[in-house]
Amino acid sequence: MKRFLIGAIVAYALSATLLVAWWGAKASSLRLLIDAPSIRQAEQAEEPFVSKDLRTLFLDQGVETSGWQYLKVRFGDLSGTVFQAAIGVIFVICLVAAIPPKPGPSGQATRDPSSTTRRARRSALAASLIGFASIAVAWLYGRSTILHPYHQIVVGALLALLAAEAVALFLGFQQLAHGPNRAAVAGWVLVALAPLAFWVLVGSYGAKQWQGRNVPRNLLMQLSVAAGSALMRLESSYEYPHRLETDRLVMLYDVLDNPHQDGEAMDAHMAEMERTLGTTSGSKVLWVRGRLPVLGLGGLSVHEIALGSEESPNDWAADGRIDRHELAHAALDSRRSADADPPLFLHEGWAESQSGATRDELATKALEQHTEEPSIGIVSLTEPKWYHHDAGPVYPLGGAFVEFLIRKHGADKFLRLYNESRESRFKHTFREIYDVELDAMETEFWNDAQNRDG
Repeated sequence: MKRFLIGAIVAYALSATLLVAWWGAKASSLRLLIDAPSIRQAEQAEEPFVSKDLRTLFLDQGVETSGWQYLKVRFGDLSGTVFQAAIGVIFVICLVAAIPPKPGPSGQATRDPSSTTRRARRSALAASLIGFASIAVAWLYGRSTILHPYHQIVVGALLALLAAEAVALFLGFQQLAHGPNRAAVAGWVLVALAPLAFWVLVGSYGAKQWQGRNVPRNLLMQLSVAAGSALMRLESSYEYPHRLETDRLVMLYDVLDNPHQDGEAMDAHMAEMERTLGTTSGSKVLWVRGRLPVLGLGGLSVHEIALGSEESPNDWAADGRIDRHELAHAALDSRRSADADPPLFLHEGWAESQSGATRDELATKALEQHTEEPSIGIVSLTEPKWYHHDAGPVYPLGGAFVEFLIRKHGADKFLRLYNESRESRFKHTFREIYDVELDAMETEFWNDAQNRDG
């Protein structure tokens, strides 16, 4: 029987190796076909050819991916160093697992079923407890209003979970390889894998929602955003080693022409937003000058971390809208209550209204959008389809509407609406704060946009 099992395992390994080799040959051939035009262009320009990663190719071609497809693309973009390390870890685990478990005191393996599974059971329970702790830490981190240096706690909890999972899997597989009580040990292995499986679910769910530009407010998305922001903070520290601190922000950068000028310009922008909102922030926001290549993120803001431009503009008064936009998000996030659930058109509208566009520019964009899609208005953006959707008309309509609300009715009411909003009762909350129905306010808004000279 043992020889039969060994023969089956060897056959499986050879079959898997052949299948992987076929896939690899096919993938490398397809990659060569995709890169061929770029290689020819680089040769003609006498420039070095730089191969693009899969995610960049998908973005260049405008190809949308589902959550699982996105994870496959990210997996395919992992470096050879990562795979070499993973292969080394697998070999170590498998070879060490071949060592028989420690025998009982008498030199013979104990017959007590509970004793034979004790190490697998304890390691599985430890992995589960650390997994639950990592979930709790991430949830509390996401609700915190002071995030910067506490990302280390979240990252530490996730690393502790990975270490606990490795120990639990090693002990479990060792017991499965040598017996006895393989069924019971297999059950404890599944228990150990439960927290890791949950985090995989969180990651795939968050990736799928973000691919569709949706940011629902539920536990899975909150955990995804919290863990993602902690990893963003970690990567930004290594990717951008230089640090410049002003009164209101911390700028991380690599190479910039005028870092001090940039810092002064955006600190003044933060100060202007403080005057607009009438409140000061309890902590400094983090301004990262460029993309995060490992996470594949750029041009966005999460909590109080703003990913901005990679270069110093010639004139901050005329340029730098992406930085103004993302820093506006970070500034408002620092004043956001833990239970706030504003519609995305308010969230993006605030950032658009602070991006440097004039009242006339904002109103013109809103009118153009409304002319193009007259069925979509402000009230429409509070419906389930649009409430948590971060694309399309939420930008032009939201920007002009938020500018109108603050100019006509003050920033204090806008802040209150932003923090007290809930999807199920947004219109009711709006009526409580502004003492008018949302429909009537929208009519007033469109009249104001069309009569900007008044």
